[in-house]
Amino acid sequence: MSSNRIGSARSAQRDVCERLSKRLDELTAREGMRNNAEKIALLRKAFFADIDELEKSGKIKLPR
Repeated sequence: MSSNRIGSARSAQRDVCERLSKRLDELTAREGMRNNAEKIALLRKAFFADIDELEKSGKIKLPR
């Protein structure tokens, strides 16, 4: 892999991390969450709401 591709991939990863961090800050400020477990649960709820709905409807079954 060329160094240009590696730099591009790292830039994309950094961008995703920055956006997730910003979203987490927005969610925790709104919800008043403080500890990491609450923050992770809140992020999961925000990002996977559509999957949770599909699971509740019985259209998909997720392994546990």
